[in-house]
Amino acid sequence: MALGESAEIAERAGAESLHIDIMDGHYAQDFGFNLETVEMLSKISPLPLDVHMMVLDIEKLIEPFLHAPVRTLCIHPETVKDAKAMLGEIKKSGKLAGIAVAPDVKLTEVVPLIALCDEVLVLTVTPGDGGGTFHTGAVEKIPALRDMTNQMNRRMVISVDGGLNVVRAQTCVLKGADKIIMGNAFYHAEDSMGIRKAVCFGKVV
Repeated sequence: MALGESAEIAERAGAESLHIDIMDGHYAQDFGFNLETVEMLSKISPLPLDVHMMVLDIEKLIEPFLHAPVRTLCIHPETVKDAKAMLGEIKKSGKLAGIAVAPDVKLTEVVPLIALCDEVLVLTVTPGDGGGTFHTGAVEKIPALRDMTNQMNRRMVISVDGGLNVVRAQTCVLKGADKIIMGNAFYHAEDSMGIRKAVCFGKVV
């Protein structure tokens, strides 16, 4: 399926944004999209672009993305020497800043960063392992994050990505997720136009 066609299907289905995985084959053992993909999508789709950086040496790669036409940049704290400084740079560029929490990362490890985030992306599969094992325990991070943000008296988007089908996505929404990210299950569904309503009960996709 062509990139433009994929974006158009998502838009017609009511998607609120397009999620773009940037992978370098090192942090995530796969290759995803790149800066050129981001720039191309920005020209052919009116939807906001949210970028998930699954890369090592992110300090060497982040600069062009700070100037790219994207809404949100999510980083993995474990790949950055100074995650607080990196989040600050992202926000300084005018973009929304977020962190991605892999299944093997405990929330206690990222608590100091929560107050700096506009979004926390909860991963329910190992980064780069599309179609891999779904980590059920990762779903429990959603209500825990909601409790944290309530205690801080602040609003933050909690998104979920990885191996989601309609049933798993519904569970995540009921647990408190604001945004569901779906790839294979969406594009392979017989009724991709109706999947947003089936999953989200009015939440964003």
